[in-house]
Order: sequence, then C-alpha cells, then structure tokens
Amino acid sequence: MCIRDRSGTYTSMATIKRQMREGEALLSSAERWASIAWWRFGRAYPADELRAAWKRLMFNTFHDILAGSLIEDAIPGVDDIFGHAHDLARQIIVRSQHALLPDAPSRPDTIPLYVFNPHSAPIRALAALNFLSAYAPPPMRRPFALFDDTGAPVRFQTSGGSAVLADDAWQPYVSFIADMPPLAVRRYEIRFEQPVETAGGGLLTTREDEAGITIENAWWRIHFDRALASLTELIWKDAGRNLLNAPVRLSAMYDVGHAWGGENRVVYNEPFGTFTALTGAEVAAFTGLEAGRGPALRMIAHGPVSVTVECLVGWQQNRAALRFTLYADLPWIDLDTRLYMQARRKMIKLVWPFALTEPRIVCEIPYGTTEYPPDSTE
Repeated sequence: MCIRDRSGTYTSMATIKRQMREGEALLSSAERWASIAWWRFGRAYPADELRAAWKRLMFNTFHDILAGSLIEDAIPGVDDIFGHAHDLARQIIVRSQHALLPDAPSRPDTIPLYVFNPHSAPIRALAALNFLSAYAPPPMRRPFALFDDTGAPVRFQTSGGSAVLADDAWQPYVSFIADMPPLAVRRYEIRFEQPVETAGGGLLTTREDEAGITIENAWWRIHFDRALASLTELIWKDAGRNLLNAPVRLSAMYDVGHAWGGENRVVYNEPFGTFTALTGAEVAAFTGLEAGRGPALRMIAHGPVSVTVECLVGWQQNRAALRFTLYADLPWIDLDTRLYMQARRKMIKLVWPFALTEPRIVCEIPYGTTEYPPDSTE
C-alpha cells in the first residue's frame, strides 16, 4: 500500500498486486500511444476497447481480490481477468506503434529494429533483445553487424540476455545504447555480415582475481568481494571516495502478522539473520549444476556495452541472486534482485550502508515518484 503508516500491510498474494500495477501501467501506456497515433496520423482512438479493458482491470480492485484475502479457488478467474485486460492493452500499443513506423523498404538479409521513445525529452538508454536469425535453426551462428538510421555502425554486444538462449544460433542476443529523440521512433538495422569496428565508446574495464571482481567506467569503480559475494566498494570517481561504509547485504528482519496494520509497524530494522555467500555445493544445488560445485560470485555477461556481475547468497533455506550491471556509456548502475523466499514472518531488506552526510531518497510510486526521509522507512 502507498499509505505511509500502512507500509507493513502486505499479502502473500503478491502476484495479484503485481498484475494490478502491470495492468495500470500497460493501459496508461496504451492511452498515450493511441493518443500519439491519433494526433500525428489520424488513427481512430480505441475508446471502447480501452474502456472495456479498464473495467475488467478495475473489477479486480474489489477488497477481497486486491487485498489477497480471496479463497484459492477464485485465483484462476482473477488471473484470467488480468490477462484479458493486459492483452487488450498490448494490442492497442502494438497497433499504435505500427502507425509511427517509417515507410522504409525492406532489404534482403537484414532485420529492422525499431526503438520507441514515448517521452517528451530525448533519451539515451539500453536496448536489448533476442531476434530470430533464420526461419529454421542454422547450423552455426551467423555473423552480423548493427547500423543506425544514418548508416553508421553501432557498437553492440552479444553477451547477456536469457541464460537459456546464451549460445543459441537461431535466436541470438544483441544489446546496444540507443539515442532517441522525443516522441519518436528510430530505426536500427541488423545486417548479416562481418561486424564493423566502431570508433570511440566509453571506458569499461574489468579485473578478476582471487580477491574478487573490479569494474570501472567513466563514473564508477566498484569492487565485489569473492568471499562475501557482495559489493564492498562503490567509488564515485568525481569525488574520489567510497560511498559505502560496509558491504551491501540482504538481511532478514523480524516481522509479525498484522495484516490490518493494527500494530503500526513502519520500521523493520530488527535483524534476525544476514544473507551470506553460498558455498560451492549450495550454488550447485540452487542453480542445477551437474558438476557439483559453482561460484557464488561471477561475471555472467561481459562486452563493450555492459558488464553484469551475479552474487548468489542465502540465509537458512532462502536464496537470492543479485545482478549488478555497469555500462560503458551510461552513468547509472542497474540491480536486478531475485529472491526465493522460504521463511515465515520475516521481511527481507536490501541494506545499502551509504557513507553520505545529506542523502535524498527518491522512490518510485504508482504513476510517479516521491521523496522519503532517509530514516530506514524508505
């Protein structure tokens, strides 16, 4: 919930709340894309479809549905309603985006990639996807190059994406940095030919040894400790100092059952346990390695565009995978956290022990952002 003194009111039916937020975001996006297609190209605005999709989504806001206090037998019907609303939103988005596509003739042995920017400001961001290289599985991976709409070669990498398709020659992975004008679509093109050398590009170096992994770009130098499987140094190069005073850790905090928020618990800072690096045998059991042992700290993607480091940690029967990504040409750090929860009445918190004097905490909320005081309730 968004109410500040009800921040501890949550439910084991997290999938319902996730689908509600996803549906709201999809339908809001569909409205915007449909408006752009109507405004710029005269496409009919799908008011009836949007109204029907919103009604289905809003049906699931009934108290015992959204709160998660419904009986288990009702969940499949709830999922069907969410799925219908999501599908309608996606259909509208795709139709509206197709109206914006440039009338560019197709060329043999090429694949066009269209990147959309729905915002009123230019954006420079990562674009990544798996694409179908042929209509039948090729005997080997075909070399390819990437070009922008001016014909200039674009720096890209093929390391990353879904682990299931990591070595797939049929559906290879490509990622690159897209420079997007506001409220527009830009065409990139894959050509099946030898890659072209691209000049320039930002700094992105890695060093791996027995102590851990160090990554550096133009803005950051960060270090992951191998024994802890944790980020231990976050050096902001402009200031020349480490912004952390301890390792970044997941911690299990004491919690109680109070679904109605009657106890008014806002701060969950009573530690019960700390996630630590998995042993080699635990990594193997967690990831399904047949060899019997695996590393708790490793680079899972590395190229000229980005580097991703994975930390595998656990506490009791709980497991977590933290994946940090740094970019050569972008100043931010992305973190993807996957938690496999096997504990009752515990809150898992990701603790960033920043060494900052006057921090500001800006948090995402539905439909926007808000600023919270840095008092451990954020």
